[in-house]
Amino acid sequence: MSWEGAALPSERDSGAFVLASYAYGKGYESMRYCWRAACADAGLGRLRLHDLRHTVASQAVMSGENPPLVGKILGHRRHQTTAGYAHLSDAHLVEAAERIGCIIGQTMKK
Repeated sequence: MSWEGAALPSERDSGAFVLASYAYGKGYESMRYCWRAACADAGLGRLRLHDLRHTVASQAVMSGENPPLVGKILGHRRHQTTAGYAHLSDAHLVEAAERIGCIIGQTMKK
């Protein structure tokens, strides 16, 4: 299936949900129970489903996506909210500092 040019649906169709009961406001407890069991089996500790939103935001920003776009994907209305979600890894910060240092060094040689 190609997503190119596809628009997000304006109304939520219960058939579009992986957990259809969740579309009707039911099933949260059963989903949370399943999630906790999966995390326990995988040795992930108390990882919350909401933590995955932070991971998506962080990975998207570190991959070069701009924060306003990431905010739209996550459904944020304010840029400050997205900024709180996007956590940059130390390695990413070091790489960025090295790149900037190289650019400055090249500019000074000219």
